[in-house]
Amino acid sequence: MRIILISTDKEPTPPTLGGAIGIWVFEFAKELARRCHEVHVIGIPNTSVDYDNMGIIFHKLLAKPKFEMLEPLLGGKQTILTSSLGVMKALSELSKQKPIDVMQAHYFNTWVAPTIFKARLKVQIWHNMPKANLTNRIVAKKYDLVCGVSRYICRKIVEHLRVKPENVALIPDFVDTEFMRPDPKLRKMYREKLGLEDSEFVVLYVGRIIPQKGLHHLLTAFAKGSRSREMKLLIVGPRGHFHVQDLAYFNYLEHLITSLGIRERVLYLGRIPREQLPGIYNACDAVAIPTLMEEGGLLLTSLEAMACGKPVIAYNSGALREAIMHGKTGILVEKGNITRFSLSLLQLAEDPAYRNRLGCSARRLCEEKFDIRKIVDKTMKLYLKYISVKANEGGFLSKGVPSPVV
Repeated sequence: MRIILISTDKEPTPPTLGGAIGIWVFEFAKELARRCHEVHVIGIPNTSVDYDNMGIIFHKLLAKPKFEMLEPLLGGKQTILTSSLGVMKALSELSKQKPIDVMQAHYFNTWVAPTIFKARLKVQIWHNMPKANLTNRIVAKKYDLVCGVSRYICRKIVEHLRVKPENVALIPDFVDTEFMRPDPKLRKMYREKLGLEDSEFVVLYVGRIIPQKGLHHLLTAFAKGSRSREMKLLIVGPRGHFHVQDLAYFNYLEHLITSLGIRERVLYLGRIPREQLPGIYNACDAVAIPTLMEEGGLLLTSLEAMACGKPVIAYNSGALREAIMHGKTGILVEKGNITRFSLSLLQLAEDPAYRNRLGCSARRLCEEKFDIRKIVDKTMKLYLKYISVKANEGGFLSKGVPSPVV
């Protein structure tokens, strides 16, 4: 099949400063290319990636500086303009070559342009909860299929965008369980590299360092739970929101760490290259997700941790409960309940058998339900089904466009 993936314009694909959408699109594209589909990605390229060697045809969006002069007139919306123009230019060229089987858009700044180009199947994918505004509703109706990466988002698509349930489908977040897996050798290597003792219980936080992610809650919970235990906290992630650093919040956390008296037990690793993350996950004993946001997706961190056989402690937010099964693959805590979060950390620290049981169950769940190969299998079946339905209803297929080659 000839498949066009339209990625985010906020970060490279894959990202250099974190961001789930760029990772999602890149991993999805790699798996499609591995199956010999003709895969095109429209987005911001990562200069360290050899797309050609992976079988991915990359189309670069227009650069933002070209439209700096329009900033005052556009009220800060120049990114939408440049993104749309870049997507339209790439789609125009692709449409002239031969028919497009699937056109799949992933970010709201790039969703309008695909609506004016033909494809056998137009797919819109929401990675976060959609806002109930008129623009989103109009655009959503231009697509044949509107998908969410969680059941939670799928429900919101129906409620907020008023899309018919039969035109909404689940394509869940996923993880490569061959890349992210339990590895005793990696654990030993990285614990030695980080100066962690075998006797220490290590908690890991992976994510952007912004107030909404609740790291200040985790620090407070960790301080309460670690007073009588040998515990360490590893923090991985960029300071702020992608390319915008939030030094005020980071400085607040620095002050909080000092005031809580846990300076010697907290290790900030900054932004870690993705290829090193399996080692970091393996080095820890549990992963904490204290997000204060209503997370629409399953969160890549939760799936990566689970795939590495680690129990996750998280606030019960949005779609997280779709991956983290309380008492089976991890622990869910009422949002904002720092005391309960602290007690859950202690429970895992003091009961190795319990955390091992949770971790093993988490790994099995990822293998059975969230492995990228299984998700792509189901997605391609879903696309073929909707292409067939569209053909029977008198869509593009019935007007002389060749049948897709799988």
